[in-house]
Amino acid sequence: MKSFSHKRPTRDPFTNAITGYKLAPAIRITRGILSLSHGPDKNKPLVVSLKDGDLIEIRPAKTQRPKSISVFDVYDYIIRLEAGMVERQKREEKKAKKDERLARQRQERAEKRLFKK
Repeated sequence: MKSFSHKRPTRDPFTNAITGYKLAPAIRITRGILSLSHGPDKNKPLVVSLKDGDLIEIRPAKTQRPKSISVFDVYDYIIRLEAGMVERQKREEKKAKKDERLARQRQERAEKRLFKK
């Protein structure tokens, strides 16, 4: 399985010579910042790490409060969001048709009352 981490050198504490390499997770910082509704973490970017075991770890910058989620859970969430958007779009189209029909019926009733005699 391909790993998204990179190799980082490990050094001898006395001679500072490289003694080997260990895998370090891929870490990136978001370009955007958190909104004011996030309390003490407002205006901080997010630090996103890919961890072993197909986990995504997210935390506000300069904090040690990570939240982890499985890549599969993220995928399921995205699929549900897309399905919800399709349902919402269908509902809006149905509501628009109903509003149009009711407006037409109101107009017909008003004209019928107006030209009754």
